[in-house]
Amino acid sequence: MEHRTLAKHFGCEITQLELDVVMKWGSKVRRNEEAAMRLVQQHAPSVPIPHLYTSWYGPDQHGNQVGQLSISFVPGKRLEFVWDSLNNAAKELVLPPHLEPHRPDPRDPLLRGCTHPTPPLPSDAAVRERIFDEYAKCNGLSYADGKDLPNMLPRSDKSPDYWEYANLMQPSGDSDWKAWMARTRPEPWDITGINKARRVLFFDITALPTS
Repeated sequence: MEHRTLAKHFGCEITQLELDVVMKWGSKVRRNEEAAMRLVQQHAPSVPIPHLYTSWYGPDQHGNQVGQLSISFVPGKRLEFVWDSLNNAAKELVLPPHLEPHRPDPRDPLLRGCTHPTPPLPSDAAVRERIFDEYAKCNGLSYADGKDLPNMLPRSDKSPDYWEYANLMQPSGDSDWKAWMARTRPEPWDITGINKARRVLFFDITALPTS
């Protein structure tokens, strides 16, 4: 059969290769996902998850770490296609109790810089420093409050646990989904600084100086 893209997100793409074979690959595909699948298959076999065929982890052509999972195809509808038809009780039931923390991908346009391979981001301080560097390169310091950006960025004592929430809250038409994410976030993260940096880096017309 002809290869069919089932889903494509930043850092992850899912492609159907055969009737019962799907390939999930990208920088967000990590060993802990494989470990979680094996754990469910071993201890909760009645839960309908894909069967894992093969896995691979290593550097891509730029030296960035990526993962690849060959899994079985599970028919059905994705949550994004049925979300609007669910009532509030059902939405609350299907939402996870907490957001899974994701380590920021250095290839995110907000973080990638101009070097290849992109340097790793081992700490929250490194993430905030990279955001400010990219913001400054895009003329962000020309704004009246541009130098205040470091104080506006969220902080964490560990790897940025706010990152997945910040990505979920990027501009989109999914206002109801974002409202639920804000309602159920485990901590009251303030992502004003990240949104400010994104507007400058992605040339949002609303971020242009008025004078």
